[in-house]
Amino acid sequence: MTRKRMTHILVRSVSGGAAAALLAGCAVSGPPRFSNEGAGLPEGALVMIEGSGSANPLEPQLASALKRALTERGFCVADQAGYVIRYSLAERPARVALARENEFGSVDYVSYARTGLLLDRCEAQRLRVNVVAYDLAESTAAYRGAAEFNDCNFERAQFDELAQEIAQRAAR
Repeated sequence: MTRKRMTHILVRSVSGGAAAALLAGCAVSGPPRFSNEGAGLPEGALVMIEGSGSANPLEPQLASALKRALTERGFCVADQAGYVIRYSLAERPARVALARENEFGSVDYVSYARTGLLLDRCEAQRLRVNVVAYDLAESTAAYRGAAEFNDCNFERAQFDELAQEIAQRAAR
């Protein structure tokens, strides 16, 4: 093999490896980001789950994942309870940010737009879930949480993981 041919093979190998490394970074999905506040729910609390009632086809998946996760954490899920867990979910393009005007007339971002879109393998979507657990006896929120994550398609395993984390964060 000539020196010129070996150089050509080496250059192709290196450039192919660099391209593969760049394309491997195109994964849209990542771990969910969470924010939460509140004292949380007491251990073994009797809870009921209420969705937003939206027509979002992902809502039933979240409802069943939350029920499983709360039950596994020792909570009793019932139709009537001292705590009600209300949730909502919204799906939007990940390149879109959510912002609101603050009292000073400037903007506070609730959710930043996703960056690094160049190597995406799809039109990335962001799923945002808001959860509030109300103490009905005290008329207060025992827990508030929000989570969001990006992907091309949302699957049951992601809802299970998300619900497990919400249940853990909602527990005292």
